[in-house]
Amino acid sequence: MSQLHLWPNAAEKLLLRAALARGEEAINAFALWSAGIDWDGDMEGGSFRLLPLVHANLAAQSCKHPQMGRLAGIYRYHWCAAQTHIQNGLKALRLLGEAGIPVMVSKGLALACTVYASPALRPMSDIDLLVREADALRAFERLTAAGWAEPRDSHAQWSARRADMLVLTIGCNLHHPSAGEIDLHWALMHEASGSDLEDAVWSGAQRFTVGADTLVRPSTTFMLLHVIAHGLRPNALSPLRWVADAAMLLARDAESIDWQQFHHWAGRLHVGHRVCQGLAFLRDELGVAVPDVALPGPLPAPDWLERLENRAWLARLRRPADALPSPLDRSVQLARLVAGTQRSALPGLAAGWLRRRLGVAS
Repeated sequence: MSQLHLWPNAAEKLLLRAALARGEEAINAFALWSAGIDWDGDMEGGSFRLLPLVHANLAAQSCKHPQMGRLAGIYRYHWCAAQTHIQNGLKALRLLGEAGIPVMVSKGLALACTVYASPALRPMSDIDLLVREADALRAFERLTAAGWAEPRDSHAQWSARRADMLVLTIGCNLHHPSAGEIDLHWALMHEASGSDLEDAVWSGAQRFTVGADTLVRPSTTFMLLHVIAHGLRPNALSPLRWVADAAMLLARDAESIDWQQFHHWAGRLHVGHRVCQGLAFLRDELGVAVPDVALPGPLPAPDWLERLENRAWLARLRRPADALPSPLDRSVQLARLVAGTQRSALPGLAAGWLRRRLGVAS
């Protein structure tokens, strides 16, 4: 049974150094990592998706490792996949644009096209689109009318209570038979804090172009906050991608990061300790240049909600990846609702839950 992961293990740190370090450090790290890999077997997905960046970095160091040819083929594979994902994402963006729905791209597509030297270096399995909460249901209806469909279990859970879906989740996965997968989000982060966060994200949005299309993404400040906070959650894939994304953001655009805003929202979202742990990991474990202003002193202690969340996550790491949520997991979700601006929705959610338990029609 597969388990969830939180922090990179020793082998994964070697692969990260091969992707991010320079000179002999990168070459030697790759040699050590490669020696422990069955290149003819199945490779763990998170590690495989980091290999295009490893190839580009090692090629820049004039590495002569015997697996460089294989890495070049993996790079070409991801380059082709990236072109398909980008074109599919543009179809969805144009569709929403024609309906007058403002939309932002986040995570993979935004990083691939604005932070990495080539989209091939930042593999993605879907396209993340962000709309305002007020536009979420209209965007959902527009996409589903055009052929994107939500998974059967998600449809069964939410089809009769879309208003609850907007409160209890931050997005939904949609799949098109010929245009790939989209994650439609109405909040940038799992720890969503309501309309004031939404306003801050949208007011600082930055434009960029992909071919003839003009797109919008979050500011580097919010992208970095999102990358670290999202990456340091239990995940079925090895926890590598957030490290590379954060390192590339810091290397490429550190001067544009508003650290006061970064830490303000980290505190508001109850992830202050977590994101500072992430920054310290980048600096201390991988030698990433993290500005002193980002970590001016000791790491902040976790607040009550982070402590509760940490307890739940440590318990989840000991269970199979596909295990159902525990009572402690549910407590964290409830605590997040109480701590955020969605607390006003709790009476309606409780009443709906009671009606369903009693079999009473709405």
